[in-house]
Amino acid sequence: MIVHNIMADASGRIWYSATGEFGWLVADSRGVLRAQALHVQLPPADREVGHVLRMQVLGGDAYFVTQGARGFVAHADAQGRVTEIALPAGQRAVSLFTAGNAMHVITNAGVFRIAGDRLTAVPAAQALVKAGVLAVWPQTAAEGGGHWVASIDGLRAWRGDAAPLVSEEVKKILAGDRVSCGCPLGDGTVALGTERHGVLIVQAAEGRVLARYDDDGRLGRTSSTVVAVTPDAAGGLWLARYAGVTRIQVQSPAAKHDGPDGVRGRVQGFAMYRGQLHVATTQGVFRRDPATGRFLEMPEASGDSWVLLPTEDGLIIGGPDLRLVRPDGTVEIIEAERLLFRSALRLRRDPDRIVACTGPGLVRIYRRTDGRWRLEAGLPRVRASLYPIFEDKEGFLWMTRNRMELRRLDFRAGVNFNAETEVIGPEHGLPLTAADRQRVTISLVDGEIEVATPEGIWRRDPASDRFVPETRIEGLDPARWSRIFPLSDGRLWLLNTREADPSAIAKPAGPGRWVLEPLPYTGLEAVRPIEVCDDPATRTVWLGYLGLASYELGWTGGRAPPPRARLRAISAAGGRVLWGGAGLRFGTPLRPDENSLRFTFAALVLQPDAFGGTAVEFRTRLEGFDREWSEWSNDTARDYSNLPPGRFVLHIQARDGAQRAGPDETFAFTLLPPWWRTWWFNALAVLTGVGVVVAITRWTAIRVLQRRLALLEAQAGVERERLRLARDLHDDIGSGLGRVILFAGEASRHKSDATRLDAALDRVRGTAQELVQHAREIVWAVSPQHDSLASLIERLTDYTEETLRAAGIACRLAVPPEVPALTLGSEVRHNLFLAVKEAVHNCVKYSGAGTAEFTVQFADGWLTVMLRDHGRGFAPGEKRGSGHGLANLALRAEALGGTAAVASEPGRGATVTLRVPLTSGRSPETPPAG
Repeated sequence: MIVHNIMADASGRIWYSATGEFGWLVADSRGVLRAQALHVQLPPADREVGHVLRMQVLGGDAYFVTQGARGFVAHADAQGRVTEIALPAGQRAVSLFTAGNAMHVITNAGVFRIAGDRLTAVPAAQALVKAGVLAVWPQTAAEGGGHWVASIDGLRAWRGDAAPLVSEEVKKILAGDRVSCGCPLGDGTVALGTERHGVLIVQAAEGRVLARYDDDGRLGRTSSTVVAVTPDAAGGLWLARYAGVTRIQVQSPAAKHDGPDGVRGRVQGFAMYRGQLHVATTQGVFRRDPATGRFLEMPEASGDSWVLLPTEDGLIIGGPDLRLVRPDGTVEIIEAERLLFRSALRLRRDPDRIVACTGPGLVRIYRRTDGRWRLEAGLPRVRASLYPIFEDKEGFLWMTRNRMELRRLDFRAGVNFNAETEVIGPEHGLPLTAADRQRVTISLVDGEIEVATPEGIWRRDPASDRFVPETRIEGLDPARWSRIFPLSDGRLWLLNTREADPSAIAKPAGPGRWVLEPLPYTGLEAVRPIEVCDDPATRTVWLGYLGLASYELGWTGGRAPPPRARLRAISAAGGRVLWGGAGLRFGTPLRPDENSLRFTFAALVLQPDAFGGTAVEFRTRLEGFDREWSEWSNDTARDYSNLPPGRFVLHIQARDGAQRAGPDETFAFTLLPPWWRTWWFNALAVLTGVGVVVAITRWTAIRVLQRRLALLEAQAGVERERLRLARDLHDDIGSGLGRVILFAGEASRHKSDATRLDAALDRVRGTAQELVQHAREIVWAVSPQHDSLASLIERLTDYTEETLRAAGIACRLAVPPEVPALTLGSEVRHNLFLAVKEAVHNCVKYSGAGTAEFTVQFADGWLTVMLRDHGRGFAPGEKRGSGHGLANLALRAEALGGTAAVASEPGRGATVTLRVPLTSGRSPETPPAG
């Protein structure tokens, strides 16, 4: 959307017109003004309003010129109700203006007054139809009582049925350009905005252009196409341009005078003669007309002029020659020789004599006799270019040599034609030598000479004939004010040292005392005047430099407010815009990767001074990051890189050339931390750390407990092994030895009976053999050299084969060629061996078989031992013997974490299967089938 017009009505409501719509601005809940379109109230067929280029407000209502298919004027009242004002058939609205407290519309064929929603023709305004009217406002009675009209080709005066252009000067400046807007400034002047030539300030009654703010950079580095202008109460003029909004100070106590009605060249001297200001410049002498304020070049003097001396006979002008211009305009040549006069002084103690200095270094005395000035004599002992010249109370003549060296002539006893200049330096307390080549300026304050050097301001003490620092001016800081110019009313004009400091006025505070008062910023701070003069009648101070400027001491107009900084945009690295201006919602908080930011800002009021310069500086401070404010500078952006997470507040201030700082503007935002620096991550990290510590502590404690338990289990295992050994020794060896003793006693009783003796000894021998076998089994079970699985398999196969063969049963062995390299404890080997032994014993005792098969298998971590005989078998549930053998077999398998199974059918033998895990002490999973 392109906005064409913005206006405020009598209540302060803001109306706007734009491309395709019109409406007003309404504050939202946060106080931000937002556009509310009103054209949507029109009938659907008329809502295509086109470019709404013209708009006017009257009271609390607004009027809009539409450019749709059916052009009409839209009227919106204070309640936002919109009605259409139809135009005469075949006519289209061109512009709007107010006159006589009524709204008027100009069409391509006539002018009409709007009354309610009706049009009334105004024949007297027919002259405006083809004038390209932009704005109309009433004239004062003194101006004629008609209306001023800003039209596309200039300024017009509308009286009756005529509206002629009133300024040929404006027409010449435009030269093909067009006026785009206009408004009155309230003092008889008019502001005309143009498309290519900036703003023209025009004295309406005379059509004279007073000032021109052109596209030469004085309005900032933006387009000079001005689309709207409006004044404020502080002498400022607001400009709406395609590139933004600018304010210029058009009404100010300071002004410059270098236009067509001003002076030309460098100013070198002033004089107030016959109530008029005269100015000597490098291009002649100019006289100011008090009635018009224009400077008129004096034809009686031409060329490079330096000297202006008012006398009762006329005005003495020194330039290439020395001449007197009498009040009637006649000219008398005082010195015809072209000596390039640089300075001249009429002696206060001898007013009929003039001391004049020339460019070639000659000093001459001119004397007045019978109203005529003639050369009296020169000073042969003086040869130097001396200017300016001042005479103090004592009669010393003070001067500088090319403003580089202070000198004086002693005329205390009157004119001395044999006088020589005395060089004044350190011997008189002045810190200045000829070798320093420092700039020296002098002035006369209260009848005494004042000297300004780079080291400060010095005054001469007549009693000691020495120079001392100037202390009579309260508040004087030589670092800020470096030169003094006396004014005719006893006040002093103090020239500022730096552009950042304002000029100042020192007001008398008693005999030989002054009080310094800085002046408001006006733009004069950039001016380095050579000469200063004041006009008591108008209370105006005139400053001569490369041009001419003035300052009104009696100025009572408004003063421009200090500039107010505004944040314009926030962008991230790479130029990506995060926030584009006021009224837009800022998406705070920022992501962690958006920690390199550029803040762009500007002053809401750009304040070009009376000389067109923009003196606005900025400083910033990022609360939460910066400890101090930045230095003042004209930079309009501030960059920050690698900001830490947190909450920040950006502070921005703007100040003008008078060091007046505007309000502290703030903008708050939050930068989120990366996920690894968030509170929840830190909490999780702490919890994780605590958990890890707890886990490590628990794991360590468990390991300690496990080692302790393993140690205890080992000790318990040793104890169990001891108990088992004791039990085996007691059960097997002990009982066997008991039988041996019993059988031996029986043999002893039957010594005489050989048969019974042999039987008893056979029993002793068999029992002893069993004891030896039991002892071997016990030793095998506890011997570490037999703790491998291979040793166990070898023992089982050997025992099974030997036992079955001894019983007359042929045994076929089926053992894998590769046996896992595992270590088994003595208890495991012992239980497994006893289980196999029990199975073999049952086969020998009950099977009646002639053959048997002993099979060993390894699968999925399980050891399977199977003994199958081809004997008589038995039916399921049938009990053979006591039944304890099979029960013990199952118990021993379970003790190893395995299983024992017996399968048999009558006449088909029996099969005993043992399955135990190869890793003992752990509950096995379900054993594999098979």
